[in-house]
Amino acid sequence: MMLRFEKKRVRRFTLVELLVAMAVFVVLLGLLLQFFSGAQRMWINMEQRNNMYADARTVMDILSTMTQNAFYAERVGVPFIIEKTQPNKRENEGYDKNQYKMYFATLSRQNLPGGKLKYVTIQCGDGNDSGSGNLDELKLGVFCDKERDFEEYLPPYDLNASITKDTVGDWVRERLDGLLKNTTENPNADEPYGTILARRVTSFTITPYMRDDSGTGITPKISDKGEYETISGGYRFSQIPYMIEFKLSLLSPRDFIVWEQMKYSTLAEKEKKDDFRKEHEYTFSRSVFLGDQSRMSLDD
Repeated sequence: MMLRFEKKRVRRFTLVELLVAMAVFVVLLGLLLQFFSGAQRMWINMEQRNNMYADARTVMDILSTMTQNAFYAERVGVPFIIEKTQPNKRENEGYDKNQYKMYFATLSRQNLPGGKLKYVTIQCGDGNDSGSGNLDELKLGVFCDKERDFEEYLPPYDLNASITKDTVGDWVRERLDGLLKNTTENPNADEPYGTILARRVTSFTITPYMRDDSGTGITPKISDKGEYETISGGYRFSQIPYMIEFKLSLLSPRDFIVWEQMKYSTLAEKEKKDDFRKEHEYTFSRSVFLGDQSRMSLDD
C-alpha cells in the first residue's frame, strides 16, 4: 500500500495586511495615550484647584481670627487702618487692580509668629524688587510683643513713650511695611515676621462697613461722618468698622502662567486678557462681623 503525502499551503499575512494592522494599532495606541494624558491633566487640574481652595480657606481663617480679635484706641493713636491705593503698574502686563492694605492691632492667639499681642498688616505686594514683593503675592507682616521696642508702638503700655498719638499710626505702618520686604529666600533674622499668605492673586479687596444709624442697616460708605479720608489714588479708612468683607481672587498655577504671558498693546488684546482672567479665576469671600466692637476701644 502506498502512502500519499500532500503538502498543505500555510496562509501568511501579506505586507499590505501587516501595514494596515500596524496603522490600526498606532491609532488605537494614540487614542489610549490621549485618554490617559487627558485624565492626567484633569487630575492635575483638580489637585491644583483643591490646593487653591485649601489655601484660600486658610487665608480667610487667618483674616477672620485676627480681625475678630482686633482692638482700637483712637485717644492714644493705636490704629485701625484700611487703605485703597493704585499700585505701581507694569506696562502691558495687566496689573491694574487697586491695592488694598490693612493695618491693625490684635490680641489673636492664633498659631502665627510672635506673641499674642501684635500689630498686623495684610496687603498685596507693590511690584518693586526693593518693596513688598510681587503684585500677585498676598503678604502678612506681624510686629509682636516679643520684640524689644514693641512698647514704644503701643503708647498705653509705655510710660516713656517716644512717639505721640499723631505719629504712632505712621510709625506702625512704616515698621510693618518693612517686614514685608523680609520674605526673600534668605530673610534677615532680626526681622522674622514677614510671610507670604497666597500667590497668584489677581484681586484682593477689603470693604469696611459701618452701622447705619438711620435704622436701615449697614453701609460701606458714610462720607459725611469722615470715616473715609481721600488719599492719592484712593482712600484711607481709619476707624474700626462694624463689619469687614474680604474678597480674594486666585488663578491656578497653569492659568496664571498663561495669563501673565498674555501681553497687550491694543484695547482688544487687553479685553481678551481680562476675559481670560474672569473666566478662569476663582473668587473667595468672607464677611467678618465685629458688631458693637466697632463702637468700643481701649479708651472706654
